[in-house]
Amino acid sequence: MARLLTLLTLYHSGFEVGRYISLEKVTEERKESYYETQQRSSIGWHENNNDIFPWINYILGTIVKVYKELEIILQYDKSMYMELLNYQ
Repeated sequence: MARLLTLLTLYHSGFEVGRYISLEKVTEERKESYYETQQRSSIGWHENNNDIFPWINYILGTIVKVYKELEIILQYDKSMYMELLNYQ
């Protein structure tokens, strides 16, 4: 659910990278790190003493990775680049 809400939040904020690169694919490629981060961020949750920053760092790192992948694709796929320009 968190991944879906992240993607939805990105779309509503004008970040359309999910149209071109799958955040789910990137998360799947890094799933061990994903689950480890979830676990670290959940420690102390029941006592309202958990640290959300490992999760935030993971999500931001994923978004940066996706944008870097998109940048590489756009360097080689001029039609996608033009579509992206026309979409905005």
